[in-house]
Amino acid sequence: MEINVSREKSAEWMTMDEITAVPQPVKKILLATDGSVSAIRATKFSIGLARKINAEILAVYVAGNEESFEIPKELEGQKFFGGVHPCEAGLAVAKAFGQENGVTVNTTILRGSIPRNIVKAAVADNVDLIVLGESGRSGLSRISLGTVAETVMRLAPCAVLIAREGKEK
Repeated sequence: MEINVSREKSAEWMTMDEITAVPQPVKKILLATDGSVSAIRATKFSIGLARKINAEILAVYVAGNEESFEIPKELEGQKFFGGVHPCEAGLAVAKAFGQENGVTVNTTILRGSIPRNIVKAAVADNVDLIVLGESGRSGLSRISLGTVAETVMRLAPCAVLIAREGKEK
C-alpha cells in the first residue's frame, strides 16, 4: 500500500512538473482600521487589491478595553467624516472607498483585545488575508502598531499584510 503524502518543497527540490497555474486564493480581505493615516493607507491598498482580484472586504474597528471615545486633542474642533468619532470614521471611509471603486465592504465594530478580536473576526468570517497599517491610534495618543501586528501575524490562520508608507523617490 502506497501512501501519497503531499508536502511543500523548497525551491531547490522542486521539479518543472511542479510549476503549475496558481489559483487566486484571496476572496475575502479583513481590513483592520482605526482611522489613522496608516490605516487609511491600508484601506486604499485593500480597496485597490480587492478591485483587481474581485475580492470583498470586511473592515473592522476594535475598540480596546481601555480605550475611551474621547476626541484626541490634535483633532479637537475639527469636523469629522460622517460626523462620527475619528476611529469609527475609518469604517465610513473604507465603505466610501469601496462604493467609489465597486468593491463590497462590510463593516463591524468590536470591543476588547485588538489583536485577538482581529483574528477572531478573520476566523469567523473565513478571510484569506488580513491587512493592517504599520502604526495606529489608541485613546488619546498614537502608538506603534508593531505589537498588534506581531500578535496578529502570530495568531492569524491566514496571510497578514502590513501596508507601509512608501519611500520618497
